[in-house]
Amino acid sequence: MCNLSEGILERGIEQGIEQGIEQGIEQGLKKGATKEKERTVINAYKMNLDIETMKGLSGLSEEEIRQILKANGYEI
Repeated sequence: MCNLSEGILERGIEQGIEQGIEQGIEQGLKKGATKEKERTVINAYKMNLDIETMKGLSGLSEEEIRQILKANGYEI
């Protein structure tokens, strides 16, 4: 392979790695935010707070709250 081709290949690999890292960080942050909202809903439920309060605390819809509670074994 000539030097030009090798340079192009190396730059492509570097860009791919950078994009992969950025995407991984972004996905990790989103997962963390989702987990935090789930914890908020579960803690609010354990404190016997109503759905409207849970919506205000978490920023989630009633349906999303119900899904989280059901997925974690809680009845509402």
